[in-house]
Amino acid sequence: MTLAQDDSAKFSSMPKSAVAAGAVDFILSPKEIARELARLSKQDYVNSEVLRAAKEDEIDPDSYRDNPDLKIILNLLYKETGVDFSHYKMTTIKRRILSKMLLYKIKSSKEYAKLMAEKSDEINILYQDLLINVTGFFRDTDAHQYLKTTLLPKLLKSKAADETLRIWIPACSTGEEAYSIAMSILEIQSSKATNTSVQIFATDLSAQAIIKARLGEY
Repeated sequence: MTLAQDDSAKFSSMPKSAVAAGAVDFILSPKEIARELARLSKQDYVNSEVLRAAKEDEIDPDSYRDNPDLKIILNLLYKETGVDFSHYKMTTIKRRILSKMLLYKIKSSKEYAKLMAEKSDEINILYQDLLINVTGFFRDTDAHQYLKTTLLPKLLKSKAADETLRIWIPACSTGEEAYSIAMSILEIQSSKATNTSVQIFATDLSAQAIIKARLGEY
């Protein structure tokens, strides 16, 4: 659950940035934030359900198959978006659902499934929430070091003068990973007399993330 301070903030750039990114559930004054935190802390049913969900997934990753409410939610998502989340990490899905239950003061996944069936906008809201667009430039330092020093030079060397090296980056989120690899290739080729032609393709399920990736402004 994410809360941001309203216009009463003395330095408002950080809360405004979070709100603009669509990452905030509540925009409140400090007094209202305190009240909401107090309310959330009393939701024992959610805390126990999170722990139970985590334990179920640890014992049986396919435990969702025995949960009729979760199956309804996944089916609604599939029918509306065409994305099959049944292969997704169930603990993550359950936590996102529980977050929505907290937001709407709902006490059971059955109630939330009913809400989704009656309010189609909620399907897209949950869908966007499940597409966790978290990334950064050169995020995995060790992986990028390996790419730059070992794998990319080897791939570039394997190409003939008239060949193109094509790279696909799935789940690219807002694009930082794609641009990171592009920068690494530029640095590798800067010391070479001739450069290999390179094409980089990047895809993501989130249309909003792709829009930002296309802009390439950070």
